[in-house]
Amino acid sequence: EAPHHHHQQQQQPLDWELGLKKAIKKLDRQVKTLYEQVPENTLCLVLLPGADRFSGSLSGLSLVGIKGEKSISTSC
Repeated sequence: EAPHHHHQQQQQPLDWELGLKKAIKKLDRQVKTLYEQVPENTLCLVLLPGADRFSGSLSGLSLVGIKGEKSISTSC
């Protein structure tokens, strides 16, 4: 029974990672759709809030840029 339990512990992070990747791809498509709709030289700001969890806190993320410029600033 112990080997099965060990396998289950290894599988859980993989499932979590796949779910996270799927959520990130969905968010990326939504942000891209909004970005394509704004005119050139528009200030674009994306804020992703952090979270407090039992395992520790996760800091948020911000992306700032002006549509049409090459660089985007990120901050955690």
